[in-house]
Amino acid sequence: MKQPIKIINATARPQKQNSVPFWKFTNSADTDEPAQLVLYGDISQSSWWGDEVTPKQFDEDLSALGDISALDVRINSGGGDVFAAFAIYNRLITLRKNGVAVRAIIDGWAASAATVIAMAAESIEIPAAACFMVHNPSVCLWGGYNSDDLEKLQGELFVVKSAIAEAYAKKTNKSIEDISAIMDAETWYDGKTAVESGFCDKLFGLDDMKVENCNGRVFVNSVEFGEYSSKIPRNVLNCSSLNENEGSGNIINSTTNKEEDKAMNENELRAKYPDVVKAIEDAATKAERERIKNIEENSYDGYEDLVQDAKYDNPISGDALAVKILAAMKKEGAEVIKNRQADALAAGVQDVGSVHVPAGGDSDEKQFEDDLDAVFNA
Repeated sequence: MKQPIKIINATARPQKQNSVPFWKFTNSADTDEPAQLVLYGDISQSSWWGDEVTPKQFDEDLSALGDISALDVRINSGGGDVFAAFAIYNRLITLRKNGVAVRAIIDGWAASAATVIAMAAESIEIPAAACFMVHNPSVCLWGGYNSDDLEKLQGELFVVKSAIAEAYAKKTNKSIEDISAIMDAETWYDGKTAVESGFCDKLFGLDDMKVENCNGRVFVNSVEFGEYSSKIPRNVLNCSSLNENEGSGNIINSTTNKEEDKAMNENELRAKYPDVVKAIEDAATKAERERIKNIEENSYDGYEDLVQDAKYDNPISGDALAVKILAAMKKEGAEVIKNRQADALAAGVQDVGSVHVPAGGDSDEKQFEDDLDAVFNA
């Protein structure tokens, strides 16, 4: 018997457990403080099919808050069930339409389906020491399937991806095509680049942010990145966008319990890692020599100014130089044709009538040449 297909957009693979909501609502006694929706961990710890942890239950819990004017959605999640994410996303959109101010705060990381929920907020805040990841939806399969089943599933995945891309595009003002390419590439951002890309709106400092690396297993505020630990780009893990004004997040390797090296200047880097520096310099020197050689192979007489510019003033590759030279040739060729046409018009070609050329022999050819000379030497 075929088992149900579960489509997810997740870093985790949620399994059916006891029906425990993966959300938590709180409402401050101070009416000036916004209510909170806390989404920590996988979305969801339970399936939303056939159990009591349902969108209906989520809506009832939200309604139990009573009349609220603002809601903070705090996220520290690697994603999960994309249909659960859609339900929360659309419920938050409805709240906004009813005048509730919705703000999302990425406390540690938002990946996969968790980012879909964040898109419902009017404002998304993220610390520099945080991660934000988008990718294509995936499926969990068990049982037997034929090619027709899999082709149908491919169409369903396309529809789910389109729905996710619409949410991203609406927030970022990017085209669906650009969003699709970002999802295809499984793109990771740190806090700063998430803001620069348009997925988030504001950077804020978070002094107690901690990212831990335990023998290759990465945790953000005690939430594991799971199978994606090995795929996170190092520049994201290193929180490269941090500076003194953007919080004091750090990375701790729990096997040594020491902070990783802080940023070093050139002399400190040379002193501590001379072999690495030399290898980098040698590679850069080799690459530059190959670039110059490629430029010389693509150079042409009469275009020395372009060659000089490509080598030193505005460095480009030899291939790029060849394109510039071809463009210059095309422009010059057009100028030559234009000048020839102008010369012909100035010579009065348009006023020349038909010329009778007698038939036969060398005398006919000579007469034709004499007629041409008479036109251009008049």
